[in-house]
Amino acid sequence: MFRGGEFNARWGNRLMRARVALQALAVLLILAFAALMQNSP
Repeated sequence: MFRGGEFNARWGNRLMRARVALQALAVLLILAFAALMQNSP
């Protein structure tokens, strides 16, 4: 991260996991939306 030190040791891995999870959720929502748009007449 930017500051490093104790903050990075405590929160760096957790923030990285949260970012990956949010990106995966966003991709799933986009895929679901695209599937719904294709099925609609």
